[in-house]
Amino acid sequence: MKNVYLLQLTSPLSDSSVGVEMSSNKSAFLPYSVGLLWSYCLQNKIISDNFILKDLVFNIDDLDHYIDNMEQPDIVATSNYMWNSNKHLYILKKIKKKYPDCLIICGGPHVPNSNDDKWYDSHDYVDIGAVGEGEKIFEQILLEYFNKKDFSEIPGIIFRKNDKIFKTKQAIRIKDINTIPSPYLSGLFNNIILKNPSVNFHATVEMDRGCPFKCTFCDWGSLTQQKMIKFDECRLFKEFEWISRNKINYLWFTNSNLGIFKERDYNIIDKAVGYHETTGYPKKIAHSGYAKTPADKNSSLQIQQRLLEGVENNNTVPRVALQSTDPEVLSNIKRKNMSIVNADKMDSKNIEIELIYPLPGTTYDRWVKELSGMMPIKKLKINVYPCLILPNAELNDKAYKKRFKMKTKTIPFNVDMEECEIITSMESMSYEDVVKGWMFVWIVKNFWFEPILRYIYYEYFKADVKIKDFFVKFQDFLENNPTSTTGTLYNRLKNNIHNTYDDYDQVVDHNYCIGYFREHVNLVLKDFENFIFKYFNRSIYNLGVGYAMQ
Repeated sequence: MKNVYLLQLTSPLSDSSVGVEMSSNKSAFLPYSVGLLWSYCLQNKIISDNFILKDLVFNIDDLDHYIDNMEQPDIVATSNYMWNSNKHLYILKKIKKKYPDCLIICGGPHVPNSNDDKWYDSHDYVDIGAVGEGEKIFEQILLEYFNKKDFSEIPGIIFRKNDKIFKTKQAIRIKDINTIPSPYLSGLFNNIILKNPSVNFHATVEMDRGCPFKCTFCDWGSLTQQKMIKFDECRLFKEFEWISRNKINYLWFTNSNLGIFKERDYNIIDKAVGYHETTGYPKKIAHSGYAKTPADKNSSLQIQQRLLEGVENNNTVPRVALQSTDPEVLSNIKRKNMSIVNADKMDSKNIEIELIYPLPGTTYDRWVKELSGMMPIKKLKINVYPCLILPNAELNDKAYKKRFKMKTKTIPFNVDMEECEIITSMESMSYEDVVKGWMFVWIVKNFWFEPILRYIYYEYFKADVKIKDFFVKFQDFLENNPTSTTGTLYNRLKNNIHNTYDDYDQVVDHNYCIGYFREHVNLVLKDFENFIFKYFNRSIYNLGVGYAMQ
């Protein structure tokens, strides 16, 4: 029998050189993606008779001990994405060193879909990269391994032969994804749950695969060739029953466009929420993204309302992934504008808008105008996310980068050991303007949505000063008064931008700064008085009497 190990880590890695204990993190995803691989392959009698799954790995408590005790691995495969790719590669390198004859396979969205010599040269312990849907590709790799044939006949892989890198033809998508057995219903995860009673498990469920859109910042459309294929509802309902019966706390839907199949998607969500209402499990229900079709063509708002009403403390609010409202930017990223119309009809305290910054074609002036136009909308909450360069997105294409003269930088991601690539400048924005745009976000989050300057603006300036002009002038004040109390914090954050992903979190989340503002509240208010006098020649005194920071 050939020994197979499948890895899909979702938790910190414990290793002497890393110093992070998995045992300190009690939450983990069940290894759904690699579970699908094995469930699919077991249908093949040659594989079931000649290969054995030695371990299905979601965490490793002691890496060296684990590797030393592997049972002569013949094949080790991983599913890589941005939250585990570097961890997997680190592990695979060690495995290859100890077991040089082991076949190392990497799949998942974070494996480059081109024969990028640079990536494969720097990861020379990876024998095969799988591109696209992995189930059929993995089955063919196992069969070729057993028969000792040439991997060059397998579609959808990039492989190493005689120290050269080769790419085979594109794999054909699986037409009927319901031929892939569910790893939940097959019992593949039962032992993991039994052996780890203290772990708060999260379950991933696919309602469909594919995405009809071609947004250049996303790898969904490019990897799935757009057409959407559905899983049967009866299968999904059985998975919900398994999740509920096994007391899985968190259910994550992977849809690229939840609600795009109007009645079907609502009925599926309604069924999942129904299990929560009757059994208490899953405790939380989350999703990847709502439909990007017109609101009257999908059930996104109805689904959000069902989640809001049916799942207690689910933190569900109406959310629209706009990414941008700038016509030029939308054209550059191949995205049609969406509408937030009707989102305020939901019975919710907030409406969330997602924006990505900076995107190709963005300028500082238009970015400020975009944010300023949203600020007065009632109940609105603006979430801004860095534009990440994903390996298989069009944004990472060399010609695309050249077209927009994009400069990028690889920085630590907000997950242990991982990295991400961000945009630092492009033809439409200098490095300084990109940073300045981020700091305008910080101003909006800390002084508009935390309403002290909003209060001052509406009380004293609404009649004769535009919101945009008021806050641009405030940013200018902070830029030119770096030793002021507020300017000191502003410039500290500004100087850290583009160093780590956490720098962006500190910009967009006011909780990072609230302690500083509370500690220096009177001096911060004095900054506001000085700003108003200097830029508007008006005197507003004793702000601290009329406004107390909460």
